[in-house]
Amino acid sequence: MIAKGSDLIAARIKELKEKSENDKRESYQMFSEQSPLERAKSEIKKHLEAAVLYRISVLENVSTFGDLSLENLSFAAQNMGEVFFVKGDHIIVQDELGDSFFVLEQGVVSVHRKANMYEPSKELKRLKANSYFGELALVNEEPRSATITVISATAKCLTMTKARFDEIMSVTKMFSMGGARATINEGVTDKIPLFKSLSAATRVKLLESVTNMAFKPGSYICRQGTVGNTFYILTEGCCSVTLNTDDFQEKEVNKLTPGDYFGEVALIEVSGKRTANVIAFDQCTCMTLSKADFGYLLKGVRGAMVQTQKIRNITDQQALGKIKTLGTAGEGIKKETAAFKSGNGVNRRVSSMDSKGFVSDVKKATLIQRLGLFMSESLQITMYSRMYRDILLNELKVMEFGDAASKIMREHDCLLTAAEAIRTEVKVILDKESAFRSNMDNLFIGGLMRQKNGVLERLTKGWPAHQYNDLCKTLKFVKVKSMKRIIEVGSKGTSTFLILRGCVRVFSGVSKEGVKINGSKSKSNLQALQYEEDLLPGEYFGEAVLSGMRTRMITALSITTCDLVCFEDDDFLAAQDTSINMSMEARMAFLGNVPFFKNW
Repeated sequence: MIAKGSDLIAARIKELKEKSENDKRESYQMFSEQSPLERAKSEIKKHLEAAVLYRISVLENVSTFGDLSLENLSFAAQNMGEVFFVKGDHIIVQDELGDSFFVLEQGVVSVHRKANMYEPSKELKRLKANSYFGELALVNEEPRSATITVISATAKCLTMTKARFDEIMSVTKMFSMGGARATINEGVTDKIPLFKSLSAATRVKLLESVTNMAFKPGSYICRQGTVGNTFYILTEGCCSVTLNTDDFQEKEVNKLTPGDYFGEVALIEVSGKRTANVIAFDQCTCMTLSKADFGYLLKGVRGAMVQTQKIRNITDQQALGKIKTLGTAGEGIKKETAAFKSGNGVNRRVSSMDSKGFVSDVKKATLIQRLGLFMSESLQITMYSRMYRDILLNELKVMEFGDAASKIMREHDCLLTAAEAIRTEVKVILDKESAFRSNMDNLFIGGLMRQKNGVLERLTKGWPAHQYNDLCKTLKFVKVKSMKRIIEVGSKGTSTFLILRGCVRVFSGVSKEGVKINGSKSKSNLQALQYEEDLLPGEYFGEAVLSGMRTRMITALSITTCDLVCFEDDDFLAAQDTSINMSMEARMAFLGNVPFFKNW
């Protein structure tokens, strides 16, 4: 988010007003010669021209539009829409993916940010008329870095969506780079050893695909733990790389200079999460590449990037003093799975202990507050609320998710009530035996299970759609009261669980000899449970049964009341082994659930 250029904009507006006064004097001479209709048309035309000039005066100060000609700026200004808000409305929300740029024409808004999920948001500044924000959403798909809330009685904004921005760029070819900028970009990429293995044609295509973005000092280009969809190459300026510490501070671990690249980890790893903060130390310019272009153009150097990142990780962890072993192969929770669930390579633990297992006075003092916020978030940011937001942002999803979704969206315009209605519908459907669920029931559950979750993104990664749909048809609903053991170390089980709502604490069993059990120990040999991690909606546990380990290696305890879905190992294997050579009846049934073919 770039701060307002209020002085420049005010000067530009004054210039426009003076021009307007001159125009008024000239138009007065023609007044008596015009008919009422002609005068009305003339006034409307002048009003529209003044509106466009005002918008141009703002866009000229936005780095995203910095390289555009006056003609192209005028075209962009004419394609901005108007939207109105009232006091208390959130125009943009931190950590949500945004697709719109806003110019505040009237009103006052508050910019506030949460440093982490356990602390309340802090107001950073207040913006008045002629300010702008959200411009980064036009060229990348990164989460919002702050929340902006209306604090005046009303507010009026001019807005442009990313889809409209891309359409304008495509039609007018506005995004061609100037010669100086092209020379800088080419010079930087030529010096990056990693790119020297790319063919000349690929390097040309790379330069054609990048978007240049400017960042002011102190701007967070990447934020640790958030979803990343953009790859960056630093061309001008310097950046600081920091990691979040256990006491909610940041520690610098590296400096970036022109020619360095970053952001690739979130595009390569399954979690899709940023592993560090990257902050503009001074005025910076970056070439940015979308996730799709990154995958297409740089697939030949992905392996080298992975190796480079491993070295970086070791260096970063050494800087934090946190180098630690991954443990033995017989540990109760697989480290790669834990890293995916928590999103940052370290198990999520809401406790008074630091990463080394020692009690931290700082964490101990804030434990109750952090745990309360953690529990509250797990009950509000649920799989149900994600489904509602998904439909809200894409109306076509209503058709894909069936009649029940359409009814809920018609009857509810509030997140809380809509999420509760989705929750009720899910319970009604999953309480039925799978054989008695209708096609519409399966579409609705399929819509829920297409929201971001570990089963979709890890356990069934690479599965064809029909295999994943088959697994979703076998799901069962499980409601658990708070502080109840869902599964226990040493017990037998065949189910894998996915959290829809609530939070779960996971422990591994430790024998009298101090070794984590691997299924061969009996309950009588247990001395204690070792705290491993805390899980949120969209995360799973009990997956060891999928590899044939039916003796539980973990204990899972519900911290809050929890909504879960589960599936059996046999159902998972059956769905996984579904032959691609489906019968004609199976093919027709599958296509019948696709909205495009419903009326055939």
